[in-house]
Amino acid sequence: MNSIIQEADQQFVSVYNRYPIILDHGEGMYLFDVDGKRYLDFGSGIGVCGLGYHDPNYTHMLQAQIEKLVHTSNLFYNVPAVEAAKRFNQASHMEQVFFTNSGTASHY
Repeated sequence: MNSIIQEADQQFVSVYNRYPIILDHGEGMYLFDVDGKRYLDFGSGIGVCGLGYHDPNYTHMLQAQIEKLVHTSNLFYNVPAVEAAKRFNQASHMEQVFFTNSGTASHY
């Protein structure tokens, strides 16, 4: 376990401290580390993806979409983005939405 943490410390820019936990997989609302210890996921990837883990319906839908398109630029139309916008607007009572990313996730 320490070798993985040491390797990570060599490979990643040290922007913030990490917990000494090496996550391996998820099931429902729980995450499991490489030793099998179970954690209730309160952070959901710091609010990025609070959809749970290993849900068969989600896995099937995601796999079907991956086989078609994963990501396209906002310069083009695609049906999943339009449907996601419609659902978001209905749930939030907003009229319109703008899907974006800060871009910081892809800086080298």
